[in-house]
Amino acid sequence: MLRTPQFTLHSIKGQVGSLFLVEYPTKLLLLDSGCATDVPTVQKYIRHTLCRPLSDVALVMVTHVHPDHMGGGHLWRGAGVPIAAPSDLNRWYAGAHGCVQHRAHISLAYYFGQTEHKYLGTVPSSVVRQHGFAQKYGATNSAVLLPFWLFLASLPILLYYPRHLPLHYPLHDNSLLPMFEDWQVMLAPGHTSHQMVVYHKQEQILYASDLLLQHKKRFSIPFPIDFPKWHIHTLERLKSLPVKSLLLAHGGLVDIEAPQGFQHILQPLIDRMHTPYLSPLHRWVRRLFFPHFTKEIRRVKREGLHLPK
Repeated sequence: MLRTPQFTLHSIKGQVGSLFLVEYPTKLLLLDSGCATDVPTVQKYIRHTLCRPLSDVALVMVTHVHPDHMGGGHLWRGAGVPIAAPSDLNRWYAGAHGCVQHRAHISLAYYFGQTEHKYLGTVPSSVVRQHGFAQKYGATNSAVLLPFWLFLASLPILLYYPRHLPLHYPLHDNSLLPMFEDWQVMLAPGHTSHQMVVYHKQEQILYASDLLLQHKKRFSIPFPIDFPKWHIHTLERLKSLPVKSLLLAHGGLVDIEAPQGFQHILQPLIDRMHTPYLSPLHRWVRRLFFPHFTKEIRRVKREGLHLPK
């Protein structure tokens, strides 16, 4: 938890990573929706921990299209919550090849979620109830252990999300968040062509999404990087930002005390990006789960991308 004069920032453990909820006196801002299975977790936190109605959620900001960031977007939208996201968000999974990549990403999210939680088949009981498994398997605790075959069979139901998310607020580089004008979004291509980060200038807080990761107190490059040169450009552009608090979807809240601490974090990653940083195994996984023949990747590589300065 991080308290400021204007708001309180809450970190919520999700199926794959961390979710960040910004609490104002009269409204709530959710930074990324997480997986579809994270929506009941966030809603329970709002109702029981914050003791606030779900109607206080004024906006969900989706930074990019991957399942651990956009997976719950359609559920929040169905609940009447406006969605803000990059204007090119829905191009990523377009076409038949985009559909294949979408299904592969859901499978990969399942793998990383189970690796992180260490228990194969553990899902929130509220999600299990929604899909009719509670009566037969007694989902009365905060989580239930389903038989392996049952969880695999229910995987498309539990983690599936539409690859197209209608937006209330399409965003561009340097846009201000609707209803939360103290937060600014910046285009950060590399991990995808459309990823954005969210910055609060006054409090010097940066939600970096998947710009970088932290594991066992070590910072690293996310996987995959579809556009390495653009990712280097993004890191170079953002390293001069004054950042006191860094919010990582995979790494949680990081306090930066040194005046140039953020630059010292990013510079080794920039240096590493200039070297072959993928092992043969990672290259094989990248070809399998992140094919470079989708309609959007072909378009972006053909037409190029207007990189922000």
